[in-house]
Amino acid sequence: QRTEMGYLSFLSNIVIVYTPILLVFAFVVAKGNQLVILSMGGSFFWLIGILLVSAISQILFLFPNEFVSISIIIPLSVASIELVRYVFWIVYNKAYSFGNFKDESSKPSVFLVSIVQGWSFAITQAALMHTSVLFHSTGPAFLPSPGCPDLSLFQLSTLNTLPAVLCQLMFGIIAFEGYVTNTKLPVAFVFLAHMFLAGSSTLSELFSCSLSVVAGILICAGTAVYTLRLVKRRMTVMDYKTLELQD
Repeated sequence: QRTEMGYLSFLSNIVIVYTPILLVFAFVVAKGNQLVILSMGGSFFWLIGILLVSAISQILFLFPNEFVSISIIIPLSVASIELVRYVFWIVYNKAYSFGNFKDESSKPSVFLVSIVQGWSFAITQAALMHTSVLFHSTGPAFLPSPGCPDLSLFQLSTLNTLPAVLCQLMFGIIAFEGYVTNTKLPVAFVFLAHMFLAGSSTLSELFSCSLSVVAGILICAGTAVYTLRLVKRRMTVMDYKTLELQD
């Protein structure tokens, strides 16, 4: 049996997570047909990364339990997602270099592509890892979260997913900066921030959900500061919209 409060909880959690996603879609992704197609390709790459994580996990579970822990699963999962992000860049870079765009002026800029790539990862992660869980929030029972009995598991999931979505939107910008300039620092930052962000969601079970939420917010805030610094520096050196890709 579904309850009115359950539906209200479901809709409120959906609005909180999807508001930044819809805003980026309206003001960036929806501005061009190529950007929409690239976003679909980015979602496909994210799914490949998750399938890779699943395959690795199945192999690890063949070993004794003492060899399989969250400290192993999280780095491997993050490495898989960041690997497919880099593969997405390679595929797009080759298509760009080989002139597979009929109209040169219609080529999306590197900056736009980096936003679209991050957006595609963000919406796919939110849809599959969060929204599918939220359908159970419509009731009738209240499912408390570990570490915070007064907070439902679905509310905690929302509070953990929102920083993850915002960070994914920025991870694309930072990672592409490293790919374009052939520098390791931005790529390393994305990997470490992504890994700490994934690990922060487990703090609710180990310590408290408050620590988990605060850690996610701090990581997202640090990522935002680093992203703004990169974009500002890039704009002062060269217009990001006309930045040429490198092989």
